[in-house]
Amino acid sequence: MEPKYWLTPHWPPYEWRNTVTGETICDTLHDEWFYWLYLTERFKRLGEEIRAGDGIFIYETEGRSYLEGEEVRQGVSQQWRGRRLKMGEKGIVALVWAIGTLENNPERGVIKDPEDAKSWDFQYIVKTKRDKLPGKPVPLSTVCQCLGYKPGWAPQNQLMRLTEEQWDCILRAFRAR
Repeated sequence: MEPKYWLTPHWPPYEWRNTVTGETICDTLHDEWFYWLYLTERFKRLGEEIRAGDGIFIYETEGRSYLEGEEVRQGVSQQWRGRRLKMGEKGIVALVWAIGTLENNPERGVIKDPEDAKSWDFQYIVKTKRDKLPGKPVPLSTVCQCLGYKPGWAPQNQLMRLTEEQWDCILRAFRAR
């Protein structure tokens, strides 16, 4: 079976503080789980198509223009408050490979954005591993060219399937020195 190719958006890294225990954890670029795919029920069917060996580009959203803003993540028995650590790249920041298939998210929790009243319930995950070869961020303008979209378009869906031609174009830009 031929591998499939995907693109998924991620938020920039956060620092999370548990309001019950005081524990602090950071989304860091070195933690493998930071690059897993997180999907809601709406994308479950598409996520079921992912197989070990599929390639996935991570598109980092720009995020809010402030660092002190907070979003609330409510887990089953704990509440987390998050603070954005940096502005997002607004482009491809990583290449990862699926190492499994869609599974239930054991750390499931609703993330609420107080600014626009949106919330996300990431019920499913696909575990991944980072590509071992180096890459450089691919700006949104190049991503749009590779996908054949108008300038300024940005990924809105949690998961998007890429054609081989789209994948190759983004991969060339990611590997370029």
